[in-house]
Amino acid sequence: VASAESFILRVEPEIVSTSNVFLQLKFYKRFCERLVARLDLANKRVAGRDGEEAKPSILQKVLSDDAQAQAGEEPARPPVKPHLGMERSGKEQKNRTTITLPPMPDKEQRQTPAKLHPRVHPEAVFPVNPAVAAELTAMMKGGAGIDNTRRLADLISLDPVLSCRVIQTANSPFFRRANMVGTVPLAMVIIGVKQVQEVLVDTIRAAKSSQAFSGFTPVSRDFWQHAVVVGRIAEMLRDVIRINTSADLYLCGLLHDLGMLVLDGISPNFYPQFCQPSEELRDVVRAEKEYIGVDHGQAGVWLAEGIGLPQPYLDVMHFHHQPEKATTNPVPVAMINLANIFASLKGV
Repeated sequence: VASAESFILRVEPEIVSTSNVFLQLKFYKRFCERLVARLDLANKRVAGRDGEEAKPSILQKVLSDDAQAQAGEEPARPPVKPHLGMERSGKEQKNRTTITLPPMPDKEQRQTPAKLHPRVHPEAVFPVNPAVAAELTAMMKGGAGIDNTRRLADLISLDPVLSCRVIQTANSPFFRRANMVGTVPLAMVIIGVKQVQEVLVDTIRAAKSSQAFSGFTPVSRDFWQHAVVVGRIAEMLRDVIRINTSADLYLCGLLHDLGMLVLDGISPNFYPQFCQPSEELRDVVRAEKEYIGVDHGQAGVWLAEGIGLPQPYLDVMHFHHQPEKATTNPVPVAMINLANIFASLKGV
Protein backbone atom coordinates (compact mmCIF):
# COMPACT_ATOMS: atom_id res chain seq x y z
CA VAL A 1 0.00 0.00 0.00
CA ALA A 2 1.70 3.18 -1.14
CA SER A 3 0.84 6.82 -0.53
CA ALA A 4 2.67 10.12 -0.64
CA GLU A 5 3.83 9.73 2.95
CA SER A 6 4.00 6.00 3.59
CA PHE A 7 4.87 2.64 2.14
CA ILE A 8 3.23 -0.29 3.91
CA LEU A 9 3.94 -3.95 3.28
CA ARG A 10 1.02 -6.33 3.74
CA VAL A 11 1.64 -10.06 3.62
CA GLU A 12 -0.91 -12.81 4.04
CA PRO A 13 0.34 -15.33 6.64
CA GLU A 14 -0.31 -18.18 4.21
CA ILE A 15 2.15 -16.71 1.73
CA VAL A 16 4.99 -16.77 4.24
CA SER A 17 4.13 -20.14 5.77
CA THR A 18 3.76 -21.96 2.45
CA SER A 19 6.69 -20.42 0.55
CA ASN A 20 10.20 -21.78 0.67
CA VAL A 21 13.24 -19.87 1.86
CA PHE A 22 14.34 -18.86 -1.63
CA LEU A 23 10.95 -17.33 -2.47
CA GLN A 24 10.89 -15.45 0.83
CA LEU A 25 14.32 -14.02 0.09
CA LYS A 26 13.16 -12.87 -3.35
CA PHE A 27 10.05 -11.37 -1.77
CA TYR A 28 12.02 -9.25 0.70
CA LYS A 29 14.47 -8.34 -2.02
CA ARG A 30 11.66 -7.08 -4.25
CA PHE A 31 10.29 -5.02 -1.40
CA CYS A 32 13.74 -3.51 -0.85
CA GLU A 33 13.81 -2.62 -4.54
CA ARG A 34 10.63 -0.62 -4.12
CA LEU A 35 11.93 0.97 -0.94
CA VAL A 36 15.24 2.01 -2.47
CA ALA A 37 13.44 3.28 -5.59
CA ARG A 38 11.48 5.69 -3.41
CA LEU A 39 14.61 6.78 -1.56
CA ASP A 40 16.37 7.24 -4.88
CA LEU A 41 13.50 9.35 -6.24
CA ALA A 42 13.55 11.50 -3.11
CA ASN A 43 17.29 11.96 -3.56
CA LYS A 44 16.77 13.18 -7.13
CA ARG A 45 14.09 15.63 -6.05
CA VAL A 46 16.28 17.07 -3.31
CA ALA A 47 19.21 17.35 -5.71
CA GLY A 48 16.99 19.14 -8.22
CA ARG A 49 15.89 21.69 -5.64
CA ASP A 50 19.47 22.35 -4.65
CA GLY A 51 20.44 22.97 -8.26
CA GLU A 52 22.74 19.94 -8.31
CA GLU A 53 22.85 17.21 -10.86
CA ALA A 54 20.98 14.18 -9.56
CA LYS A 55 23.10 11.10 -9.03
CA PRO A 56 22.31 8.06 -11.17
CA SER A 57 20.16 5.35 -9.63
CA ILE A 58 21.96 2.65 -7.67
CA LEU A 59 19.20 0.08 -8.19
CA GLN A 60 20.80 -1.49 -11.22
CA LYS A 61 23.99 -1.95 -9.23
CA VAL A 62 22.39 -3.30 -6.10
CA LEU A 63 19.26 -5.27 -6.88
CA SER A 64 19.24 -6.32 -10.55
CA ASP A 65 19.33 -10.12 -10.27
CA ASP A 66 15.56 -10.56 -10.69
CA ALA A 67 15.46 -9.10 -14.19
CA GLN A 68 18.29 -11.37 -15.31
CA ALA A 69 16.67 -14.42 -13.73
CA GLN A 70 13.37 -13.74 -15.52
CA ALA A 71 15.25 -13.54 -18.80
CA GLY A 72 16.66 -17.00 -18.17
CA GLU A 73 20.16 -15.72 -17.50
CA GLU A 74 22.42 -16.57 -14.61
CA PRO A 75 22.71 -13.40 -12.51
CA ALA A 76 26.26 -12.11 -12.68
CA ARG A 77 27.82 -11.94 -9.24
CA PRO A 78 30.13 -8.95 -8.94
CA PRO A 79 33.44 -9.42 -7.16
CA VAL A 80 33.40 -8.84 -3.42
CA LYS A 81 35.19 -5.51 -3.31
CA PRO A 82 37.47 -4.92 -0.34
CA HIS A 83 36.60 -2.12 2.07
CA LEU A 84 39.98 -2.33 3.80
CA GLY A 85 42.53 0.38 3.14
CA MET A 86 40.36 1.88 0.42
CA GLU A 87 41.72 4.73 -1.65
CA ARG A 88 41.02 8.21 -0.35
CA SER A 89 41.70 11.65 -1.68
CA GLY A 90 44.02 14.45 -0.65
CA LYS A 91 47.02 14.28 1.64
CA GLU A 92 46.03 10.91 3.11
CA GLN A 93 46.05 9.24 -0.30
CA LYS A 94 49.43 10.82 -1.08
CA ASN A 95 50.88 9.45 2.15
CA ARG A 96 49.35 6.05 1.55
CA THR A 97 51.13 5.55 -1.75
CA THR A 98 54.48 5.78 0.06
CA ILE A 99 53.67 3.00 2.52
CA THR A 100 56.11 0.12 2.49
CA LEU A 101 54.08 -3.06 2.54
CA PRO A 102 55.18 -6.41 3.97
CA PRO A 103 55.91 -9.15 1.44
CA MET A 104 52.85 -10.66 -0.21
CA PRO A 105 52.00 -14.15 1.10
CA ASP A 106 52.97 -16.99 -1.19
CA LYS A 107 50.03 -18.82 -2.73
CA GLU A 108 52.00 -22.02 -2.49
CA GLN A 109 52.05 -21.66 1.30
CA ARG A 110 48.27 -21.59 1.68
CA GLN A 111 46.76 -24.40 3.72
CA THR A 112 43.64 -26.50 3.35
CA PRO A 113 40.56 -25.72 5.45
CA ALA A 114 41.13 -28.98 7.33
CA LYS A 115 44.52 -27.71 8.52
CA LEU A 116 43.35 -24.16 9.19
CA HIS A 117 40.34 -25.08 11.31
CA PRO A 118 42.36 -26.39 14.31
CA ARG A 119 44.30 -23.11 14.35
CA VAL A 120 41.15 -21.13 15.19
CA HIS A 121 40.91 -21.04 18.99
CA PRO A 122 37.95 -19.39 20.77
CA GLU A 123 40.25 -18.14 23.53
CA ALA A 124 42.80 -16.65 21.15
CA VAL A 125 43.74 -13.00 21.62
CA PHE A 126 42.30 -10.61 19.05
CA PRO A 127 42.85 -6.86 18.66
CA VAL A 128 40.37 -4.35 20.06
CA ASN A 129 39.55 -0.95 18.60
CA PRO A 130 42.04 1.28 20.48
CA ALA A 131 39.66 4.26 20.58
CA VAL A 132 36.94 2.16 22.21
CA ALA A 133 39.46 0.55 24.56
CA ALA A 134 40.75 3.96 25.67
CA GLU A 135 37.27 5.29 26.39
CA LEU A 136 36.24 2.18 28.30
CA THR A 137 39.47 2.21 30.31
CA ALA A 138 38.91 5.84 31.30
CA MET A 139 35.29 5.07 32.17
CA MET A 140 36.22 2.13 34.39
CA LYS A 141 39.14 3.96 35.97
CA GLY A 142 36.84 6.79 37.01
CA GLY A 143 34.58 4.36 38.84
CA ALA A 144 31.41 6.43 38.72
CA GLY A 145 30.93 5.99 34.98
CA ILE A 146 30.72 2.21 35.25
CA ASP A 147 27.24 2.56 36.75
CA ASN A 148 25.94 4.05 33.51
CA THR A 149 25.11 0.65 32.06
CA ARG A 150 23.51 2.05 28.94
CA ARG A 151 26.62 4.01 28.03
CA LEU A 152 28.74 0.98 28.89
CA ALA A 153 26.67 -1.25 26.60
CA ASP A 154 26.90 1.30 23.79
CA LEU A 155 30.68 1.40 24.03
CA ILE A 156 31.04 -2.38 24.15
CA SER A 157 28.80 -2.61 21.08
CA LEU A 158 31.28 -0.56 19.06
CA ASP A 159 33.84 -3.37 19.05
CA PRO A 160 33.31 -6.91 17.68
CA VAL A 161 35.77 -8.63 20.02
CA LEU A 162 34.50 -7.00 23.23
CA SER A 163 30.91 -7.79 22.26
CA CYS A 164 31.81 -11.43 21.64
CA ARG A 165 33.66 -11.81 24.94
CA VAL A 166 30.76 -10.42 26.98
CA ILE A 167 28.24 -12.68 25.21
CA GLN A 168 30.63 -15.64 25.49
CA THR A 169 30.79 -15.17 29.25
CA ALA A 170 27.01 -15.04 29.55
CA ASN A 171 26.71 -18.28 27.56
CA SER A 172 29.35 -20.09 29.60
CA PRO A 173 28.38 -23.17 31.67
CA PHE A 174 28.86 -21.14 34.85
CA PHE A 175 25.57 -19.31 34.28
CA ARG A 176 23.67 -22.40 33.08
CA ARG A 177 21.37 -20.65 30.65
CA ALA A 178 18.64 -22.73 29.00
CA ASN A 179 18.54 -20.33 26.03
CA MET A 180 21.57 -18.80 24.38
CA VAL A 181 22.23 -15.11 24.94
CA GLY A 182 22.49 -13.11 21.73
CA THR A 183 22.72 -9.44 22.73
CA VAL A 184 25.18 -7.35 24.71
CA PRO A 185 22.59 -5.69 27.03
CA LEU A 186 21.07 -9.04 28.01
CA ALA A 187 24.52 -10.53 28.58
CA MET A 188 25.36 -7.63 30.90
CA VAL A 189 22.19 -8.20 32.92
CA ILE A 190 22.99 -11.90 33.32
CA ILE A 191 26.63 -11.65 34.36
CA GLY A 192 26.44 -8.34 36.23
CA VAL A 193 28.40 -5.10 35.88
CA LYS A 194 31.30 -6.26 38.04
CA GLN A 195 31.86 -9.36 35.91
CA VAL A 196 31.50 -7.27 32.75
CA GLN A 197 34.24 -4.98 34.02
CA GLU A 198 36.54 -7.94 34.65
CA VAL A 199 35.92 -9.29 31.14
CA LEU A 200 36.65 -5.88 29.61
CA VAL A 201 39.83 -5.33 31.60
CA ASP A 202 41.18 -8.79 30.74
CA THR A 203 40.28 -8.51 27.04
CA ILE A 204 41.70 -5.00 26.62
CA ARG A 205 44.90 -5.89 28.48
CA ALA A 206 45.43 -9.01 26.37
CA ALA A 207 44.69 -7.11 23.15
CA LYS A 208 47.68 -4.85 23.73
CA SER A 209 49.90 -7.73 22.67
CA SER A 210 47.96 -8.17 19.42
CA GLN A 211 48.48 -5.76 16.53
CA ALA A 212 45.62 -5.49 14.04
CA PHE A 213 46.63 -5.93 10.40
CA SER A 214 50.35 -5.62 11.14
CA GLY A 215 49.89 -2.10 12.44
CA PHE A 216 48.58 -0.64 9.18
CA THR A 217 46.18 1.97 10.55
CA PRO A 218 44.25 2.58 7.29
CA VAL A 219 43.26 -1.09 7.19
CA SER A 220 42.30 -1.43 10.85
CA ARG A 221 40.41 1.87 10.83
CA ASP A 222 38.40 0.83 7.77
CA PHE A 223 37.65 -2.57 9.30
CA TRP A 224 36.20 -1.17 12.53
CA GLN A 225 34.34 1.63 10.78
CA HIS A 226 32.79 -0.74 8.25
CA ALA A 227 31.60 -3.11 10.97
CA VAL A 228 29.73 -0.37 12.86
CA VAL A 229 28.29 1.24 9.72
CA VAL A 230 26.90 -2.05 8.39
CA GLY A 231 25.29 -2.67 11.77
CA ARG A 232 23.70 0.78 11.80
CA ILE A 233 22.40 0.44 8.24
CA ALA A 234 20.92 -2.96 9.09
CA GLU A 235 19.11 -1.39 12.04
CA MET A 236 17.71 1.33 9.79
CA LEU A 237 16.51 -1.21 7.23
CA ARG A 238 14.83 -3.21 9.99
CA ASP A 239 13.00 -0.15 11.28
CA VAL A 240 11.92 1.04 7.82
CA ILE A 241 10.78 -2.36 6.58
CA ARG A 242 9.47 -3.32 10.04
CA ILE A 243 10.87 -6.82 10.06
CA ASN A 244 10.68 -8.88 13.22
CA THR A 245 13.63 -11.15 13.83
CA SER A 246 15.06 -12.72 16.97
CA ALA A 247 18.59 -11.78 15.90
CA ASP A 248 20.08 -8.42 16.86
CA LEU A 249 20.63 -7.00 13.37
CA TYR A 250 23.08 -4.39 14.58
CA LEU A 251 25.21 -7.09 16.19
CA CYS A 252 24.89 -9.19 13.02
CA GLY A 253 26.39 -6.31 11.08
CA LEU A 254 29.07 -5.64 13.67
CA LEU A 255 30.24 -9.26 13.58
CA HIS A 256 29.77 -10.12 9.90
CA ASP A 257 33.48 -9.71 9.04
CA LEU A 258 34.83 -11.10 12.32
CA GLY A 259 36.61 -13.82 10.37
CA MET A 260 39.01 -11.22 8.99
CA LEU A 261 40.56 -10.88 12.44
CA VAL A 262 40.95 -14.66 12.52
CA LEU A 263 42.67 -14.77 9.13
CA ASP A 264 44.80 -11.75 10.04
CA GLY A 265 46.21 -13.78 12.93
CA ILE A 266 47.02 -16.63 10.54
CA SER A 267 48.43 -14.51 7.70
CA PRO A 268 49.42 -11.05 9.05
CA ASN A 269 50.86 -9.87 5.73
CA PHE A 270 47.70 -10.42 3.69
CA TYR A 271 45.26 -7.62 4.51
CA PRO A 272 47.84 -4.78 4.50
CA GLN A 273 48.17 -5.46 0.75
CA PHE A 274 44.79 -3.75 0.29
CA CYS A 275 46.48 -0.41 1.02
CA GLN A 276 47.66 -0.64 -2.58
CA PRO A 277 45.02 -2.86 -4.21
CA SER A 278 45.69 -4.57 -7.51
CA GLU A 279 43.52 -6.43 -9.98
CA GLU A 280 44.50 -9.64 -8.21
CA LEU A 281 42.92 -8.36 -4.98
CA ARG A 282 39.74 -6.98 -6.54
CA ASP A 283 37.65 -9.80 -5.07
CA VAL A 284 38.56 -10.15 -1.40
CA VAL A 285 36.84 -13.53 -0.89
CA ARG A 286 38.59 -15.10 -3.87
CA ALA A 287 41.92 -13.61 -2.79
CA GLU A 288 41.51 -15.00 0.74
CA LYS A 289 40.98 -18.49 -0.64
CA GLU A 290 43.90 -18.21 -3.04
CA TYR A 291 46.44 -16.82 -0.58
CA ILE A 292 45.30 -18.19 2.80
CA GLY A 293 43.13 -21.19 1.94
CA VAL A 294 39.74 -20.14 3.34
CA ASP A 295 37.56 -17.02 3.24
CA HIS A 296 36.67 -14.79 6.19
CA GLY A 297 33.09 -16.07 6.28
CA GLN A 298 34.13 -19.63 7.07
CA ALA A 299 36.83 -18.47 9.48
CA GLY A 300 34.25 -16.38 11.34
CA VAL A 301 31.94 -19.37 11.67
CA TRP A 302 34.72 -21.48 13.18
CA LEU A 303 35.43 -18.82 15.79
CA ALA A 304 31.75 -18.14 16.52
CA GLU A 305 31.09 -21.85 17.05
CA GLY A 306 33.89 -22.02 19.60
CA ILE A 307 32.72 -18.86 21.36
CA GLY A 308 29.15 -20.11 21.49
CA LEU A 309 27.31 -17.44 19.52
CA PRO A 310 23.71 -18.12 18.47
CA GLN A 311 23.11 -19.61 15.02
CA PRO A 312 21.84 -16.42 13.29
CA TYR A 313 25.25 -14.79 13.73
CA LEU A 314 27.00 -17.84 12.28
CA ASP A 315 24.72 -17.81 9.24
CA VAL A 316 25.30 -14.10 8.68
CA MET A 317 29.07 -14.55 8.81
CA HIS A 318 28.95 -17.51 6.46
CA PHE A 319 26.53 -16.24 3.83
CA HIS A 320 26.51 -12.42 3.88
CA HIS A 321 28.13 -12.40 0.42
CA GLN A 322 25.85 -15.16 -0.92
CA PRO A 323 22.47 -14.79 0.84
CA GLU A 324 20.70 -17.16 -1.56
CA LYS A 325 22.67 -20.04 -0.01
CA ALA A 326 21.32 -19.46 3.49
CA THR A 327 18.91 -22.26 4.38
CA THR A 328 18.35 -20.97 7.91
CA ASN A 329 17.93 -17.38 9.14
CA PRO A 330 17.53 -16.01 5.60
CA VAL A 331 16.14 -12.65 6.71
CA PRO A 332 19.12 -11.56 8.88
CA VAL A 333 21.49 -12.80 6.17
CA ALA A 334 19.64 -10.86 3.46
CA MET A 335 19.50 -7.70 5.58
CA ILE A 336 23.24 -7.75 6.27
CA ASN A 337 23.93 -8.45 2.60
CA LEU A 338 21.95 -5.33 1.66
CA ALA A 339 23.53 -3.25 4.43
CA ASN A 340 26.97 -4.40 3.30
CA ILE A 341 26.23 -3.37 -0.29
CA PHE A 342 24.88 0.03 0.73
CA ALA A 343 27.93 0.69 2.92
CA SER A 344 30.30 -0.31 0.11
CA LEU A 345 28.52 1.97 -2.37
CA LYS A 346 29.16 4.83 0.04
CA GLY A 347 32.83 3.89 0.24
CA VAL A 348 32.68 2.65 3.83
